[in-house]
Amino acid sequence: MKKLLSLDSPIVQFMEHVADFFILNLLTVLCCIPVITVGAALTAHVKIMQNLTLGEEQPVVKAYFRAFKDNFKQATAVWLLAALLIAFYAVDIFVIYVYFDEGWAQMTYAFLAILGFVALGVLCHAFALIARYENTVKEHLRNGFILTFAYLPRTLLVVLLAALPLLMAIISIELFLNTLMIWLTFGISLVLFLQALIYKPILLNLDPKEEQMQEECLSDSQ
Repeated sequence: MKKLLSLDSPIVQFMEHVADFFILNLLTVLCCIPVITVGAALTAHVKIMQNLTLGEEQPVVKAYFRAFKDNFKQATAVWLLAALLIAFYAVDIFVIYVYFDEGWAQMTYAFLAILGFVALGVLCHAFALIARYENTVKEHLRNGFILTFAYLPRTLLVVLLAALPLLMAIISIELFLNTLMIWLTFGISLVLFLQALIYKPILLNLDPKEEQMQEECLSDSQ
């Protein structure tokens, strides 16, 4: 019993991660309320999940606000770009729905879906890069575009996870509303954690030092 309740036991560590997920989810939701801070909030959350998957765990609250502060300008710039794209898509979908016939509408929706996939892929990669590396916003976006196609299967998984709430709302608004409490408590953390796991090999390929550190950690554990 003492072993099960020790600080190093899998059960205690699991419960600690569950608590961290809840705290991070709550922090992100609260920090997204001003809207302008959405990019910085998500980037800080991404940073913590990257640390977790790479074995660089830190006190989550302190690390979250440090990442929020350090990446605020760049993350906000990318978020404003994302907001413009969202507005562009909203206007386009309205115009297509009102003025296009069914045949042209389906073709245009398909074209917009492809562009949306690329745009969301670039944005997901850009936020992940901002959280991890120092560079200009232009270079982060450029590298995000390259990574979108260089790691296309992983990009597809990352984009599907990012778009999951929207897809749920499109399929059934009732389903989305029924799961809203999950999204507000654990959903964001779970999605970003899964994205970090998918993204981990990319980070290891981008930085050989990180891959070496991973191998050293594995050898030490053995």
